[in-house]
Amino acid sequence: IWQPPPGASWQIVLSKPVDATNALSPALSVYDIDMYGNTALTIQQMHSQGIKVICYFSAGSWETYRPDAGLFAPQDIGTNLNGWPGERWLNTQSKSVRDIMANRIKLAAEKGCDAVDPDNIDGFETNTGFPLTPSTALDYLTFLSLTAASYNMATGLKNAGTIAKNATCLVEFAIIESCKSFSIPSCECSIYQNFIAAGKPVFQIEYPLGAPGYVSSQALARSCKTNGNVGYSEIIKGKDLGGWVELCDGTVFNT
Repeated sequence: IWQPPPGASWQIVLSKPVDATNALSPALSVYDIDMYGNTALTIQQMHSQGIKVICYFSAGSWETYRPDAGLFAPQDIGTNLNGWPGERWLNTQSKSVRDIMANRIKLAAEKGCDAVDPDNIDGFETNTGFPLTPSTALDYLTFLSLTAASYNMATGLKNAGTIAKNATCLVEFAIIESCKSFSIPSCECSIYQNFIAAGKPVFQIEYPLGAPGYVSSQALARSCKTNGNVGYSEIIKGKDLGGWVELCDGTVFNT
């Protein structure tokens, strides 16, 4: 199973398909892309450029526009995700939901993904309509990780800082968003330091004012200042998670 190193360079593009016909810019070692929105051919082209591919899907929410949306039982679909129209929480303890997710992981394997990025496993932090807890989240993450491992794919922990400490041994990397925007960034960001200590990367995204587009040097400095996130792989993105990315050295790319 692929184990990326701490500090691995990366880019994430979820809102559009990636065109890898020609050399991708920036030439980074890891790309996180939407599993449904990209083809096996694209992933093959990325591999030929020496890029490892993480495939994103939502493991904890129901999205109306996904091809398997009709397979979910009504009783497994809960409350709306705040700020995400057309998306609702799922009962991740349901066998039926887990069967659908196992099929998504199988599809990721068939497309040639090196790893999966199962989003929204942190439903326990809000009211989902289901009795989810940090313990049920760890149980679910174990299920996802073992399923991915059966296809020789790595798995990442997405956000869910509450379970980060206990999740370190279950996954190969973490992907975290906006830890610098908390009132005490050093506390929020440092929750994931166990990963670095274990030789696993923490892929960090910050969404400062002005992104995508013009991010002031002050906002960049604030976002990129080391604050509890020593050793993390940090990038600046717009909330749309399109092709635009700014690295902490101030270079900007459009994939």
